[in-house]
Amino acid sequence: MKRIIITAMVLMLVLASCDCKSEPQKVTDAPYIFTIGGELPEIGEFSGKQKQQRFYDVYTPDFIPSDEYGAIIPYIGSYKTYFTDGENPIGEEYAAYGFCTLDGRIVMDASNINHFISYRETDDGFGYYTLSRSIAQREDAPDEYYAEETLIIPGSGEWCLTLGPNSWATALGGGVISVSVYSVEDGSEKCELYNYSGEKICEIEGVSGLGLYSQGLIGTTTWTESGSVSYYIDIDGNEVLGPYESVGDFTEHGVACVTDHSGGSYLIDTNGNRLTDKNYQHINLNKSWSNNTKVFIARYLNREKERDVYDTRGNYLGSIDGADSVSIYLPREDEIVYCCTDTLNNSTWKRFSDNTEFKSLDFDVSPNETIGCDNLFLYKEKSSEKAIFFDSYGETVAVIEDYGSFMEVSQDNRFITYNPSDRESICIYDTVANEVIYTVQTGDSGYASFFGKDDRYVIIYMYSIDYSTHLATGHKVCLYDTTAKKMLFENCEQIMHYNFDGEDYFSVCTQNTSAVYDSDMNIVLRLYNEE
Repeated sequence: MKRIIITAMVLMLVLASCDCKSEPQKVTDAPYIFTIGGELPEIGEFSGKQKQQRFYDVYTPDFIPSDEYGAIIPYIGSYKTYFTDGENPIGEEYAAYGFCTLDGRIVMDASNINHFISYRETDDGFGYYTLSRSIAQREDAPDEYYAEETLIIPGSGEWCLTLGPNSWATALGGGVISVSVYSVEDGSEKCELYNYSGEKICEIEGVSGLGLYSQGLIGTTTWTESGSVSYYIDIDGNEVLGPYESVGDFTEHGVACVTDHSGGSYLIDTNGNRLTDKNYQHINLNKSWSNNTKVFIARYLNREKERDVYDTRGNYLGSIDGADSVSIYLPREDEIVYCCTDTLNNSTWKRFSDNTEFKSLDFDVSPNETIGCDNLFLYKEKSSEKAIFFDSYGETVAVIEDYGSFMEVSQDNRFITYNPSDRESICIYDTVANEVIYTVQTGDSGYASFFGKDDRYVIIYMYSIDYSTHLATGHKVCLYDTTAKKMLFENCEQIMHYNFDGEDYFSVCTQNTSAVYDSDMNIVLRLYNEE
């Protein structure tokens, strides 16, 4: 599931939270007043009326864990976008987020500035929010000393895990949350393990980072003056395998890639037994964009153009030879295709099973552009605006005459979003109708992404930049429905997508309203500012 991830820093007061499951707590009736220090932007407090009832009868500015919510979803109270100077400006987004239940009862009011929020699901089905904010580290000089604080909240809202300043979650999976902790005072490092109830399992002192818990083992790394030292530990923090220079996560079949201190990389099982006789320069786990298929790509020492391919059980599948650069794609469970690119940026697409080119191109020049997905490939004529999209069967999906740059393709290849050659607009192309069904002017820049069941909805982001104020003056976000072929929302401040149990939800924020809609565009929550 695609997610939008935003990073920034903004100063605010420390919010109350807890480290484990708890019952609803008593809260104050008075609205929470927050302040911002220094020269950081003031986006204002969201002052809204609402038609739905609150989960509590009182004002709730902080998240209160409870097992009575069922599921929670964020709504956006206030939102602003700023940019830094420079040829490649970096956007910083500040927002006040609240939470409501799926029946529209408010759980937390959008009164505090939390400048980062995302929702993810682990491979074992655990859904959680990451909510970040900046907090003062010194009461005597709060404007000068602040750090990032992160909250991990399950989609059920049953508990809240607060990661203090200079702490961050490194991996979630297998029922375990891995957290790294750095001390500003003495420079010490440690790692902590929590379960999916937010309860601490153990602490490991002197460890810089933890990997994913899988097959009863988790990789650790410690940085020393002479380099890195890595081990695999069990759930209690005991060293089981190692030492190595670096380690990777174990697959669902109990295979991982490691590098020893002699510089060689190889595959091992959960007992530490080597599964590959060769020492490679590097091994990485290549994951599919669209499904759970993945393979190991092993690059030879001192032979940059030769690569071996292994499945996640450690079985050798074959080799790829003679390419300066290789991109591996996994469009289906039983298929591997790859794109070879030489030093002149000429590319060819081949099937891994027999290393033959699977697309016959009727052009006098070689292809020179690829796109980052498994099930669609791009041939762009050199010195031309014509682009041909084709699938892993070699069938042409679309021919676009005025093409500038690729953005994204829907999972079924039905729709393609792209910039035309002028780069000042975004087009949505219907491959069945063989036509552009929507075009929107973006200003200085913009992008589009597919969301929802069967990639039905397209969220389009666009902005123009006023460098004198650092504001994204032309910033607006739109929501397009590819089924109805019409724009549902325009000129919004922000739109974010979430999914619970197969149901899609959209949080929509304008200058005057804040709302949550389900996939049929029924209103779950609607708030509006008092004029």
